Amino acid sequence: MRLLSALRPAAVAPVAALIATLAAVPALADVTLSEPPGPMGCTATLSGPLTPESAQAFAAFTAEQGWQTEYYGTRRLCLDSPGGAYGAALEIARQVSGLGMGTAVGPGATCDSACALVFMAGQRQGEENLALTDRLLHPQGRLGFHAPALVAEDRAYSRAEIDAAYAVALRSLRDLLALRDALQLTFAESLLLEMLSTPPGEMRRIATVGDAARWRIPVTPAAVPDAPREALVEQACANAQSARYGEAVAAGISDALTLIDTAIETPDGGVRVTTLPAFLGEGAHACTVTLFPEPQPGGAIGEVSFGSGGFTEALATLYPFMMHPPDTALTDLPVTGPDPVATLKPVLLASDARPFAPAAGDSCWIAGPEVAVSEVSEYVNLRSGTGFGAEILREVPLSEALTLIGNPVVAGRQDERQSCAAACRSMAADPDDPGHAGAVRGCIARNAVWYRVRDAEGTEGFISRKFLRAR
Repeated sequence: MRLLSALRPAAVAPVAALIATLAAVPALADVTLSEPPGPMGCTATLSGPLTPESAQAFAAFTAEQGWQTEYYGTRRLCLDSPGGAYGAALEIARQVSGLGMGTAVGPGATCDSACALVFMAGQRQGEENLALTDRLLHPQGRLGFHAPALVAEDRAYSRAEIDAAYAVALRSLRDLLALRDALQLTFAESLLLEMLSTPPGEMRRIATVGDAARWRIPVTPAAVPDAPREALVEQACANAQSARYGEAVAAGISDALTLIDTAIETPDGGVRVTTLPAFLGEGAHACTVTLFPEPQPGGAIGEVSFGSGGFTEALATLYPFMMHPPDTALTDLPVTGPDPVATLKPVLLASDARPFAPAAGDSCWIAGPEVAVSEVSEYVNLRSGTGFGAEILREVPLSEALTLIGNPVVAGRQDERQSCAAACRSMAADPDDPGHAGAVRGCIARNAVWYRVRDAEGTEGFISRKFLRAR
């Protein structure tokens, strides 16, 4: 990523000796119409190295096509460039964003260095200046970031030349940050730091599902993996959580008896699946995966949101690639397969089997949903959360009828949660093993398993599994 074009005319003379010639670089990147649009749905393609003249050439091309700002538009610019002039990339990025164009890197194409800045500018313009991120990376495309560089001759330099070059570098960084803010670019701070910490001679590639998810770079097309419902939902939620924090988050909620709380078909023919609290800060937020009735242009199939106490904390667009484990290499993603929505809908709506032990009472699950309070002399406390430290909502008398809401939750220290969750799952898989039953009895006796319940007045809260029986 060369900083040559970032130099203002007044600054060129003092630092001219610092900048190596670009004579070996072709004079101009090529901009052509994409007919037909190809697998990424592109309207035009920008290919070749970016030079200081590239921004003017791109502006002339769009003017010739008569393109103006398009709201909720469908134009998309495919990119295939090794990079080049940093200033030219920033200017093209401004033009792409201003026109409301999406961007894409197609199969076999490369977008490295300065080109990656253009890629990140892909967005559609919505009402009231709302910017909607619109950039797509094919699993077989290559996208790479690194820090900008001053191209210098190997000789001694004066203090004035060094100061001027340093000023250019700072101004270049300022211009990138200004563009990021002005265009409302979804350019994660962690990606920016990763880019600036990667030396110009190296390349930080978007190589895995986790990379793409955490930095909100949709990868498409990709087929949905053949996996159980809970695994698909967990991966989607974990990858969306990565986008929320801008940091990789591994799936694997090993202390959950079951992740799914509810799954319903929406009035428009989609699906909405909500998990038990297991995500974001201290695992206190439920994750909701909403499947659209049909795939959207660009490959989106739904949304992922997180909520707690009735408030939605974060929202991410769902793509099929997000249902793969975060360490999956993008090049290993299957790019062909059946309709992802048609594939997912029956899987997400499938009911989970619940392992019950109606006689012995050793199961973590209760044959419900109608239950009653037991194993107390007078009453048990209905609490706002799991554990005896949670707020007491009311006293529930012995034998009062209650209704279960959702599935059991394991509480306590992390090691306790993991061991009891493993015991419950092991007993579900092999209920005749006396060792499993003994471990589950111990967990229930230690009040490690809790249920969310509702009383006759509609008050909802949590009661330990130890004090509940099927009615």
